[in-house]
Amino acid sequence: MRLFLAIDLPASVRSSLEACRRGVSEQGWPATRWVRPETLHVTLVFLGDVDPALVPQIDRAVEPVFASRQVMTGRLGSAGAFPLRGKVRVLWVGFETDGDLDDLHRDLESSLAAIDVVGAPLYEPEARPFQPHVTLARCRTPWLRADVDRWIDAFGDPGLSFPIRRGTLFESHLSSSGPRYRAVSTYSLSR
Repeated sequence: MRLFLAIDLPASVRSSLEACRRGVSEQGWPATRWVRPETLHVTLVFLGDVDPALVPQIDRAVEPVFASRQVMTGRLGSAGAFPLRGKVRVLWVGFETDGDLDDLHRDLESSLAAIDVVGAPLYEPEARPFQPHVTLARCRTPWLRADVDRWIDAFGDPGLSFPIRRGTLFESHLSSSGPRYRAVSTYSLSR
């Protein structure tokens, strides 16, 4: 199973983001594959390929991490792009919370790294800094910085906010038409 932990976006937020995206996507940008609204999310930890038999261990490791957090408010902010320098391959909108999302991310990584799989950790924390975001598009050919700057200005800041009440373990199925996600487990934040 190809797994990742994420914050799923409410349908109303997905619809609003899609409306923002449509408002700027008709402006003749370089070749781009826009993410389908039903798959929009904020990745907390990407696990990659995992033996399905390990899902119960993952559940036991991460459920207390989520349960130890109060319900937070998430906010979608300004648009951006990866990589930060050079030709761009991914367009996104930033994400922040009124709780400590960095702390949640670190605790999830630590809990997952403690799962032993035949003498090796299930997960190795990433070296790059955590930058919460919602991926909106993948660029078929790299975008030049001038196009990215124009797109960021056109997209603006949607200013959408919503309560975060749970985290979700998703399974990802890749296909030529784009990924499909299936919720495997959900983990409630404390009330």
